[in-house]
Amino acid sequence: MNKTERPLIVSFQLYVNDLDYIAVRKLILDGFFSTAGSLANLVLDRYIKTFLWSIDREDVVKMIKGLGGNDSHDVLQMIEKCKEEGLSVPDLNSEEEKQLKNIHQCYCFRYIDYMFKTKSNAEMRDNYIHTVDKVAHFYRTRVFENPPQKGKAPIDLICAGHPIIGTAITCNRSDCSEILFLGNKYFCVV
Repeated sequence: MNKTERPLIVSFQLYVNDLDYIAVRKLILDGFFSTAGSLANLVLDRYIKTFLWSIDREDVVKMIKGLGGNDSHDVLQMIEKCKEEGLSVPDLNSEEEKQLKNIHQCYCFRYIDYMFKTKSNAEMRDNYIHTVDKVAHFYRTRVFENPPQKGKAPIDLICAGHPIIGTAITCNRSDCSEILFLGNKYFCVV
């Protein structure tokens, strides 16, 4: 991608990622863990790559893609590559790392119900949604956007209290702002 295309691609990616992130939250909240895990892995993967493109680190994106196959979409490996390159990474505890591994397994086995059943659905939902929120927020807030696109992505508009965007897109009678904010300590109204 050339330097003139980059801002537009970054903004487009951010827009699509935001909508998919809200969909992931809805799927987790409704108990569709396998589908949510598979999509969550893609969303986190894309937030990380969007962050890297936005700071002109396509070399790291190429290094990650060079892992090949499912490994090139392993969020933990992507975070490790960012760390090796001296970039800031989220501070994850061992439980959050385990959850990211399970999310990646959902991606690898997208058509099989992979999520383990050792915890109650409510506890699993709360733990997984927290980890997805934490990593998504970490990389999303570090994406560098150029004006005039800055602040125009769905989450930016919802967090700014835009009167239409939060309720314009609904999912099973829940508007996007409800889905985004429910139990989410990382994204809040500005």
